[in-house]
Amino acid sequence: HDGLAISETTWHHVKDKTAAEFTDLGEFMLKNIALPVRVMIAGRGGNASPAAPLAAISPAVSQQKSPPKGPPAIAVLPFAGDGGERDVGYMADGIAEDIIYGLSNTRWLSVIAKSSSFQFRDDSLGTRVIGNALGARYIVSGTLTRNGSQIRLNTSLADTSNGRLVWSQRFDRDLVDIFKLRDQIGSEIVSMLDKEVDRAEQARTFQVPWESLETWQLVRR
Repeated sequence: HDGLAISETTWHHVKDKTAAEFTDLGEFMLKNIALPVRVMIAGRGGNASPAAPLAAISPAVSQQKSPPKGPPAIAVLPFAGDGGERDVGYMADGIAEDIIYGLSNTRWLSVIAKSSSFQFRDDSLGTRVIGNALGARYIVSGTLTRNGSQIRLNTSLADTSNGRLVWSQRFDRDLVDIFKLRDQIGSEIVSMLDKEVDRAEQARTFQVPWESLETWQLVRR
């Protein structure tokens, strides 16, 4: 996919399996990695633009943007389909899409569009780097595994400002009706995310002086 950013290590594994050409963006300092990591971005015919999706990152250092005004933004990354089965990958993406749709119906969260968040399939870039590039305070990720007629979904919520895990949950389900299953899991995750982000934001307001709080933060405090 054009604009997809991956590490050099991942590039060595996929370069002979795709028609896409990659542009070398240089080295970046990533979360929890002592040495710089070389980042490649996909584009056809060498026309990849470094401006997207990594416009917010400068070579050799990951620079944190100033926190945007207003309610926090949340991005749902494409869920990984463990095991290499194509249908598991499709199901994983479908659940992630359902979560994006569900979160967009909440009254107070700003949700990053799928067209932006789904560019980041390589999570080795790190939560902080991806969050900075997308302008998202929270990142949702997950991995789906199938074993016969059963599936297991591990999903988590991370705070991009500090890289900490805010919440995680495992879902084990019988695979009978895929659409019903997606509806059930998607609804459960959206409800949980809404509560967990709300709880995290309430805690954040107590770390900020009263006079510096925005209106929406005062309501939650």
